[in-house]
Amino acid sequence: MSETDYSALDGRLLQIFLAVYDSESVSDAARRLDVNQSTISHSLTRLRKILGDDLFVRSGRGIAPTERAHVVADQARNLLVEMKRFTDPVDYDPQTDDASFTIAAGEFEVDAALNALFHALRRQAPLLTLRIVNPASQADVIQLLRDDDVDLALAPTLDSSESDLFQNVLFDDHDLCFYDEMVCNAPATLDDYCAAPHAIVVTGDFRRSEIDAGLAEFRRSRSIVLEAPSFGALADMMRGTNTIATLPSLLQHSSFFGFSSIEPPLQLAPFTISQIWHRRNAKSQRHRWMRDRIKEVAGTMT
Repeated sequence: MSETDYSALDGRLLQIFLAVYDSESVSDAARRLDVNQSTISHSLTRLRKILGDDLFVRSGRGIAPTERAHVVADQARNLLVEMKRFTDPVDYDPQTDDASFTIAAGEFEVDAALNALFHALRRQAPLLTLRIVNPASQADVIQLLRDDDVDLALAPTLDSSESDLFQNVLFDDHDLCFYDEMVCNAPATLDDYCAAPHAIVVTGDFRRSEIDAGLAEFRRSRSIVLEAPSFGALADMMRGTNTIATLPSLLQHSSFFGFSSIEPPLQLAPFTISQIWHRRNAKSQRHRWMRDRIKEVAGTMT
């Protein structure tokens, strides 16, 4: 005995069955569904073969459902409801979301936006787990998104056109030179700047070497005396010393709060930070909700 081929079922077949079941008439079902009687008969033949039952038998001048037809009628109605639910847009409820959301972000993006995002999520999506991974490069960001290893990325705006990725700008920023005014003066000239001891963050920061490239154009260089893995560690170690650091200006509101700052004595290009996602998530209500929250907190930071 062969197994029932349930994959041959479809919504139209169930609709036709229920129309016949409710009216106990092939002709009435055909009029109700605006199809010809041969379509009804052909569909019933298919369903009989799938279920291994006559479903309807002659009774006087009409037809009557079999016992199996009575049993499957309610199941058919439920299946149609589930099919409709399957195609309906899913209303996302952040209050009941207990899954994880993974974001690729560097040290600066965490400091500038994701700290505030986490505080907002604790109120708006208290069951959700926020997971952050640190990409090594812009190429790493692209690959993480394509491999579906992350849901979203916060990074410098992509300078290449990627047809499968979308991005929108969160905020613009530029570099400032931070220093502890209780210990040293601001570097007023390029000579002062090059003579001062410098501190840098060593992470996947995509912009770290731009300063050295800019100095090289003037045949100058700087002396790096401190390399730290995070902005917080850098600020803690710099405080009370004559060390300076050239970093994004938004850090004055977080890790470098309390430090003095000045425009660096060399021209550095401003930059933009964007949120980037794969096209597979373009229409996801959950994903759109998260992007909107990030846009909100980024606006607050700037």
